[in-house]
Amino acid sequence: MSIDYLSCSHCGDGFPDVIDYISCDCGRTWCCLECAEEDGFMEMPEIGSTEEEYPATSCKYCREEDFDDSELLEFALDFFCSDREEIIEEYKKFKDENKGE
Repeated sequence: MSIDYLSCSHCGDGFPDVIDYISCDCGRTWCCLECAEEDGFMEMPEIGSTEEEYPATSCKYCREEDFDDSELLEFALDFFCSDREEIIEEYKKFKDENKGE
């Protein structure tokens, strides 16, 4: 029997897969119920909803109520017609201007 280590989708802490942990149908995992609930995890569909609307387990990401930072960054770069290199240069300027504050 091998042990895999997972990373909590909310707090980032690592934990072994042999302990009780929370997981969503979308593949996200959390080290505890508190972290899962912070990410909007629900085990039962909302009253009056169908399984097609909300799977038996879901979180705010698979319900598209929130998005990963990487998705938001990709959108923002496209929205502002920028690329990674331009952002790096702007960030360097920002850091230089704000040294010592």
